[in-house]
Amino acid sequence: MSANSPDQYASTTSETSQLSPDLQQVAAELAHYNTLYPRQRTPDATAVVSSAVETHQTQLYEALHNPSTAAEVIALVNDSYHLTFRPTKLDTIAKDFYLDNFQTILSYLEDFDDPTAIAHACEALRRGIEPIERYKEIDHASTERAQQLSAIDSLINFAPAFMRQYPERSQMLPLAAVYNYGALEQKNSLTRMGVELMLESQADIAHLGISLLPMAVSYSSAEDRRAYIEPAVETLIARHGITPEVATKAWLTERAEHNYAETLANNLAVMQQLEALRPGMKICETLYRDFGILNFADRPFDVLVRQFDQRDESGPYILMTFPGFDGTRSYSASHETVEREYLKVVAQAESKGFHVRMTETRTKDDLKHLQKTMSERYGAITHWNIHSHGDGKTLVLSEGYAKNPLDGYVRTADIPEVIQRSRLGLSPRINVMSCSGGMEEGVAQAVHTHTGAIVLSPTRTAEMNTMDFLETEPGVFDWSITYQLGMDDVRIARFAND
Repeated sequence: MSANSPDQYASTTSETSQLSPDLQQVAAELAHYNTLYPRQRTPDATAVVSSAVETHQTQLYEALHNPSTAAEVIALVNDSYHLTFRPTKLDTIAKDFYLDNFQTILSYLEDFDDPTAIAHACEALRRGIEPIERYKEIDHASTERAQQLSAIDSLINFAPAFMRQYPERSQMLPLAAVYNYGALEQKNSLTRMGVELMLESQADIAHLGISLLPMAVSYSSAEDRRAYIEPAVETLIARHGITPEVATKAWLTERAEHNYAETLANNLAVMQQLEALRPGMKICETLYRDFGILNFADRPFDVLVRQFDQRDESGPYILMTFPGFDGTRSYSASHETVEREYLKVVAQAESKGFHVRMTETRTKDDLKHLQKTMSERYGAITHWNIHSHGDGKTLVLSEGYAKNPLDGYVRTADIPEVIQRSRLGLSPRINVMSCSGGMEEGVAQAVHTHTGAIVLSPTRTAEMNTMDFLETEPGVFDWSITYQLGMDDVRIARFAND
């Protein structure tokens, strides 16, 4: 017997499997081909597996209706689906298996305890709804379409109670398939269900409703968006103590129109998590009122919580200002480098007795007000990171947010008005983290000329690569930052009086 023979897998499987010997042999064939061609479709696999599954269809159905073998047989059919060229007769067999037993597979979601078994069941439900040829135009008069719509109805009817009872398991439900393949009324039904969940007081249930928002906004009718989605979003934002129009306007201008729904859902989800962690303490309202934070999903979660908890503590601090507009998400915590480097800087700063105050500004007046409130509350600004997009001679705080569009831009000529020298401490260090900010006669040089601060900024288009907050000599703290463009290092301009 060869090392990779099906017989070897059969002997191994039989030790733990409760399937019949015939189905164990089918599983052995699958294991054999999965080892030879992991997750690949090959002619050999197609021929052998199709023949084996077709021969034992009756046993497959019987095994599904036996609770002790149901999880195994669902996994077996899923695995056979992975291995075959499409479309084949096996696709039809598997499709019939999923649709004929759709309600039964749904019911097992409440009975299975093993996460892998639950995942396999959800995968089977998704495949039952998906057409065999996904890119082929749907024949709305076909029997397959009628079965598909019936399966979607079953899922929609099953989901509300299940999601409330098992919120953790519900994250795997194939609800996206409803939006992808359902009729308009089915999509609207799912949207209305999502809205109801979104307004639940239990955070993990509300999160399930929020997770449906991007698809709901994209696929639902205009009437349902106006009647259900928008009022629910406004209600949810208002619960967190923020004026809905302020938040939605910021999020709409923060991202391109087609990404607005994703931005909406991400921010609402983080706001729910923050409130759940600090119940009744108005954490979101406070972070917005005191620090201008509205893009909650773009800031490191742990830093926001720590900043809220330490908001009344005094001592030296690093001020970080982020723009309201970050269309490329260059400064978002969803960017792996950004999250890693900022969490590192926060740890370095705290080890040296510094707090980190993350803030957002959207207009020139925001930036001026921020310097006033931060310096009056926490002391003069000595270490400041100014994050912004720009072209070297302009800092872009927002686009389309301010009534006067020019109020969202800080040009070199605006620096003496916007950057308040009286709010800075002795020997301040300022990073202008904006593309080409360090160019000759650019914004970084203008900040230095006006304030006398030591100012660092990249000389051309760049992405931050590493950032450290170091004690360069006893009692003196400064930045060490590197930038890159592709694989190339980018030079940093340093403006200083020494």
